[in-house]
Amino acid sequence: MKTNIRPNTKIAAFSMIEMIGVLAVIAILAALLIPKVFDAINSAKINNTASGLNTVKTAVVTHFGKFGALDNSNGISFAAFETPLVVTLAKPLTNYDTYVLVAERIMDKQFESKICSDYRIELAKADSKVPDGTGGSYWLSGQGTTAVNETAPASLIVQAHLFNVAIRDAMELSRAIDGPTASLMDPTKDDFAGRVQYAKPASGTGVTDVFVYMESK
Repeated sequence: MKTNIRPNTKIAAFSMIEMIGVLAVIAILAALLIPKVFDAINSAKINNTASGLNTVKTAVVTHFGKFGALDNSNGISFAAFETPLVVTLAKPLTNYDTYVLVAERIMDKQFESKICSDYRIELAKADSKVPDGTGGSYWLSGQGTTAVNETAPASLIVQAHLFNVAIRDAMELSRAIDGPTASLMDPTKDDFAGRVQYAKPASGTGVTDVFVYMESK
């Protein structure tokens, strides 16, 4: 039996120049795609936050329609509560959404957000915790202080409080909830119009606390 041996057969392989070219193309594609991937991830976080806040608002409205009050759970009034109502436990989720909305099975789980360092759903006195310069009001029409303050007569407000939100995320959340016409989209100015309110960041921080209106009485 004869075996054909071809000692001079060349093995196909990439040259060094070809490999450098391929790596260069990969590097260019990565530079183009990676920012888009991070933008998509961040947009998903903002959209999830907006969706979660709208779920909370619907639950609060349902609770209020059923019991006719905000400061109660399953129709039993709170004997006393601090402003805002926050129960100090291991996690920051243990407040109004936990002790009212989840307890009543209006919501399946507590609110969560990944665009901030901490988050709470608060029951607050209407003259506290809202950074609109008037002591605690929401200009729900989306026209800032040039319009009627729709929550001025209220004694209680349920609101979301998001801590240390990057100003760009605050603006995008405002756009997602209040719409592009109501959102200022200017990182150097306060945004006190609509359901989403925040003050411009302190110098050099780039972050701000965001308040989102749910319901008032």
